[in-house]
Amino acid sequence: MENNTTIDIVVEAGASSTSYRLAITSEFTEKGMLNELIDLVKNIQKGNYTDESWTAFQNALSVAQAVANNANATQGEVDNALVALNAAYTGLIEKGPFTLVPAIISVYYKSTTRIAANGGQPITWTSSDPSVATVGSDGSVTAVGKRGTVVITATTAEGHSATCRVTVSMNIWQWIVYILFFGWLWGF
Repeated sequence: MENNTTIDIVVEAGASSTSYRLAITSEFTEKGMLNELIDLVKNIQKGNYTDESWTAFQNALSVAQAVANNANATQGEVDNALVALNAAYTGLIEKGPFTLVPAIISVYYKSTTRIAANGGQPITWTSSDPSVATVGSDGSVTAVGKRGTVVITATTAEGHSATCRVTVSMNIWQWIVYILFFGWLWGF
């Protein structure tokens, strides 16, 4: 940003005078908004923010502080630091309570559904009985047994866990086929 100042100088010597016009141009940077944002966010604690969003925020804050303290920083550098810090600040993601959605679910034999985990954390999935239902790395649950109830557990790297109860059953057509083909052989 440029600051233009004009100074008129009049030099009088006896009966004569001479006028001079002096133009002073200086470049300066406006860091007010950047400094305000730094002051607003510099004391935020990691708390329950995800590691990825916290790291991005810390990096943007460090760059912004370096630019704010640099007397030779250009206005473009100041503006870029301001935008990056604001984006990182608004991009902080809270881990929040770790839950599974839904917490209780019913699925039919040989069907697949998906359980979602809230909390923004990496998860390890397990099934209490893989002969009834299995769970994939993305939370997809596949009913592999004819009937039964299992507990799907999602565990974070920090050791927090949440569960979902899954009941596997057969729909009416699966029952009819099962009874027609197998029921009469084994005395269903």
